[in-house]
Amino acid sequence: MTSSQTGQAWIMEVLKGNPIRCVNAFRMHPNVFMKLRRELESNYGLQSSDRMPTFEKVGIFLYTLALGLSNRDVGERFQRSGESISRAFHEVLEAITGRDKGFQGRYYLVDKGYPGRNGYLVPYSKTRYHQSQFQREPPNNMQEAFNRSHSSLCSYIERSFGILKKRFKILGTMPKYSVHTQIDVIMATFALHNYIRNCQDDILFTTMEQRPNYIPRDELDDISNHETNANGLFEGTTNEMKQVRNNIATLIWNA
Repeated sequence: MTSSQTGQAWIMEVLKGNPIRCVNAFRMHPNVFMKLRRELESNYGLQSSDRMPTFEKVGIFLYTLALGLSNRDVGERFQRSGESISRAFHEVLEAITGRDKGFQGRYYLVDKGYPGRNGYLVPYSKTRYHQSQFQREPPNNMQEAFNRSHSSLCSYIERSFGILKKRFKILGTMPKYSVHTQIDVIMATFALHNYIRNCQDDILFTTMEQRPNYIPRDELDDISNHETNANGLFEGTTNEMKQVRNNIATLIWNA
């Protein structure tokens, strides 16, 4: 570590400078950065330590997510030891993801290539699905209505994943964290993605709204090549999920 500028000094310089610098480093406007820091302190238990204030901990966390850097590279930027960087990162991660976990009543929206199991909401097989198939003729029954909604929502999810990966490079170059930490990191990027959208005008969100079919070029390959035809593989689903699907399809059809 050879820089004469401490991490705290660098963060303050970024926060007080051109907002573009803050967006490039932390993926949010300076005002949003400080608002996030205050909320993590007041609502989610993030605390300063003897040697590191909360704004530096938040900066370390966001900088790591934004650029997908190694612990050593982040330590070089902030002039901190690897142990200090890791501790700050996990404290902020816990503050963001440590409460209200669980997906009861929520489902993974998947295509027919996934196995039929609880929590996986697949479309109806042998039924019209893609948006292009409904351009000339609307759905004729609740199964087709469900599939059209499923397809539309999948498109939004694909676009959101593209934007997430474009914003947070850590999703494309995940460090060798434990599986549990990797899951929490992904959930944290979701939370921050929504937080930024609620707090500021954002060029990526604006582009999505102006161009409904826009998907960033660096989205996940398996999303880019999304198909719903898996030659019948795993077409079955559990009775519980069939009932969930039927209930949702009925609501859509009767709306």
